[in-house]
Amino acid sequence: MQQIESSPKFIHKLVKPLVSLGIFFGVLLALWIVDSTYRVRNIDVSGSIKSRAVYGLESLYGQSMLLHETETFSQHIKRSNPTLSSIIVTKSYPNTLKVKLAYSRPVAALQVSNGFFLLDETGLIVEKQSSSPSAAIPPIQYYQQFSASDYDLGTNISAQDIKGALFFLKKLQSLGITI
Repeated sequence: MQQIESSPKFIHKLVKPLVSLGIFFGVLLALWIVDSTYRVRNIDVSGSIKSRAVYGLESLYGQSMLLHETETFSQHIKRSNPTLSSIIVTKSYPNTLKVKLAYSRPVAALQVSNGFFLLDETGLIVEKQSSSPSAAIPPIQYYQQFSASDYDLGTNISAQDIKGALFFLKKLQSLGITI
């Protein structure tokens, strides 16, 4: 006849694997709870957003706040909104991102084939207009006509002549001289 192992020895052999398995699943449960707690659920946007839409925020929902730096969130928002001049992202644990935005202000209007590019002080196209801009924004006429369809919002005009004109316009505006 076959003998069955005594209960204490059999239980003793099962305790070690069961405890290890329990610790493993306990750690997995704790990691899952921490991960689900520290995911972006709220985004508070402030700053000079006016009535403009801020693109790319919806894809930040559900992202891990523990695994991503604030710079990663800022770069994502900048790629989706190239006309922003300043983006400050702070984390408010457990699940809120606070985003402070500032849009670039146009300092000049560059005349192009189908209207005007409104440029900021660095030459970034912050807006396209088909009609002439307000009198507060001085126009620039370049000797070479740019095609409006060749440039997108957020594109930087690289012509040094235009950058020089923007520099002087900004300096004149800082001195209180209107053009």
